[in-house]
Amino acid sequence: MGAILSVSSSITSLLLSGLVVGLLTYYWKTCMQNTFWKEQGIAGPRMFPVIGSSWTFFRDGSPDCDKRLTQEFGPTIGVCEFGLMTLLTSDVELAKDVMVKEFNNFCNRRPNGFPNNGEISDYMMTVLKDDQWRRVRSLLTPTFSTGKLKLMFQSIGDCSKLFVKNLQKHADDDTDFEAKVTCGWFTLDVIARAAFGIEVDSQNNPDGEYAKAAKGIINVNFKDPRLWISLMCPKLYPLIKLTGYSIINHSSMKFFEKVMDKIIETRQEEGQTERQDLMQLMINAHSDEYDMDEVKKEVEQDGITLEETTKETTKKKGLSKQEILAQGFIVFLAGYDTTSTATSLFLYNMAVHPDCQQKLQQEIDGIMQGRDNITYNDLKEMVYLDQCFQESMRLYPIAPRLEREVAGDCNVRGIDLKKGMLVTISVYNIHMNPDIWPEPEKYDPDRFSPEEKARHSPVDHMPFGYGPRNCIAIRLATMICKLNLAYVLMNFNIVTCEKTDIPMKFTKLGVSKPKNGIFLKVEKRTNVE
Repeated sequence: MGAILSVSSSITSLLLSGLVVGLLTYYWKTCMQNTFWKEQGIAGPRMFPVIGSSWTFFRDGSPDCDKRLTQEFGPTIGVCEFGLMTLLTSDVELAKDVMVKEFNNFCNRRPNGFPNNGEISDYMMTVLKDDQWRRVRSLLTPTFSTGKLKLMFQSIGDCSKLFVKNLQKHADDDTDFEAKVTCGWFTLDVIARAAFGIEVDSQNNPDGEYAKAAKGIINVNFKDPRLWISLMCPKLYPLIKLTGYSIINHSSMKFFEKVMDKIIETRQEEGQTERQDLMQLMINAHSDEYDMDEVKKEVEQDGITLEETTKETTKKKGLSKQEILAQGFIVFLAGYDTTSTATSLFLYNMAVHPDCQQKLQQEIDGIMQGRDNITYNDLKEMVYLDQCFQESMRLYPIAPRLEREVAGDCNVRGIDLKKGMLVTISVYNIHMNPDIWPEPEKYDPDRFSPEEKARHSPVDHMPFGYGPRNCIAIRLATMICKLNLAYVLMNFNIVTCEKTDIPMKFTKLGVSKPKNGIFLKVEKRTNVE
């Protein structure tokens, strides 16, 4: 018995010693975090053991956290968020250096804190690094060339017409609709048809298996302590997963993986090589002999160069099946939520700014001249439509922050950065900077007139990022939102209702989560010329 008590006492002592060492280590790291920034004259919020300065994010959420910190400490701030030393900045010159001029040292995004042990989510382009990212990016770039977008245009137009048809029911019944949900069904239909060549008809069947899988694809619940433990201590995430928790809904991921696997199998069996959608391009890029010269030739017709991203590392190695499934999944994952959010907020801005809506309708009517079908060239002619969309994205950037990992010790604009740190660029703060955009909270599409646009740097407006690692699907997402709104405004006036929040209110997750939804109404136009 004495021996057992002795062993038990020894184990307890070891555990207590380990706890003390751990707490002392965290305290030492916190002291180092505070002094590192102070020694460089960079101000920031107080940092505490374990949580660093993440408490500011917990308190305010995104993007209000950035706004408050900038007001208190200036445009460049030293913080420690979610376990990583971070330089938070809204300095446009520093942003240019990080995203373009010094890109090779800031190629990667935040490290993947939620690995899934080799499942397809570990191979999504958003989490890939260095040469692997360069290779996948260069192989997928042709998917979004002008030629490929034109091939997708008809499918997007058909989905938009169905969207209009369903809105007609609300106009007839004088009922409101929740724009984020309705646009989500529309976006899912577009992605399924244009990217994968399948019909899911979520707009008419919102309770279908595709819609259910898409709706539950992300599991972010701020009230769940497992989320915060995973964020603060990423190394504990594998243990957290044993409790059944995962940021990405496992059943939804497996559903879409099974769908895409079946598409690949069917096309390979039937030899369907004539298709020109995203899935077929990736299947074609499966070969190890993929011709990179042809890739460059196609995208350079649009003025896009691959040299910044491919370097000498893209040795014509094609996509593996796992990589194909992963990129297909990220299209569903990112495209569904971000595009539906952008589209619904675009509708909202038209509803609360009827003067802009009327001016846009006049432009659309003048170009269409009574025709029902919008062509690719028609959409290109709608200059004011683009101005309205860009201003909507300035006010409500889908990604309020851009994050880049420091690849190696360096000095940028007099600031020492260490390998493994993050540089976080506050897109929201830049978009709301009155020195860049006078009266920044005002919705004013004339900010993006050709004359005004020429006066701005690209870094002044980056809702889809900037530089070689910007969103690869910028042009597709923009085309989807603009074409959908053009069809809506050809037929309806978008108006507010009793449930419409003015101004719009968001949860701590930012613009992707409107606090009370986006409720609107439509009225059939009677003054179409």
